Amino acid sequence: MNPLRLGVIGAGQVWRRLYAPALKHTNAFRIAAVADPTPSTGVTVGNLQDLLAETLDCVLVLSPPALHAEHVLACIENGLPVLVEKPAAMASSELEVWEQAGGANLVRPAFSRRYWPAYRQGGRNGHHWDFRLHTNPAEWGATTADPVALDLLPHAADLARWVSGETVKGIQVHERTETRMHGVFELDGGGRFAWDVAHGPTYHETLLMDGKTVASPAGLVSRVSRRLARRPEPPIEAIVEMLDDWALAISGASPARLGTFADARANVAIVEQVLTSPLEP
Repeated sequence: MNPLRLGVIGAGQVWRRLYAPALKHTNAFRIAAVADPTPSTGVTVGNLQDLLAETLDCVLVLSPPALHAEHVLACIENGLPVLVEKPAAMASSELEVWEQAGGANLVRPAFSRRYWPAYRQGGRNGHHWDFRLHTNPAEWGATTADPVALDLLPHAADLARWVSGETVKGIQVHERTETRMHGVFELDGGGRFAWDVAHGPTYHETLLMDGKTVASPAGLVSRVSRRLARRPEPPIEAIVEMLDDWALAISGASPARLGTFADARANVAIVEQVLTSPLEP
């Protein structure tokens, strides 16, 4: 099968640190054009209109979240499948516009943590989960950072549904600032998913199920063995698998881990509710 001709909108840190390296490990795509306002090396066009004038099979949207509404809609109107980084949209109303334009079968949200080995579905109802994700954007070379509601909260909202296999029926919010949020998602199968997301001095990520650690940063031995095997780092390897699944979806398959339009809708709705719910002690 010939590689899909890929257009990329947005060539910032997420592109340079994650997606560009990941594309070197898959034969499913060929980069046909990259649209970014800052000139760079590679196959680059100046703007969205120039990119859409190219012959493309699909588009990867990595632009700032506030631009997703415009960029994704333009791709939908050109009949192009889209993989869009989180948050897929800033509001549920944007997803409604995409759906009305025919985007429900074209748009996929990029929830790459589903592809981390530790984040497999629980498969049974009623578990109590505790998720903590603290990052330092400067460690990624970022000079500015989105608030955690856009940067980290979408991960918590998706993993709550993914690892538990349940849906979120209620939300408690205990802290809500631009740099930290924490609270609890009540799940419809009797479980609960406590979450704490923040920008801090160091990276820390853990997931506990009923008090037992099921996910934590890889240790030294794991990192060394990965390098010896010439495998990419876990976040990049997860994106490679997600991109391969996206290629399968474009061909008509239904990969289980790849996010759907319905997942994007649920994710955005959860984030909206976290941002509007009253704070609880």
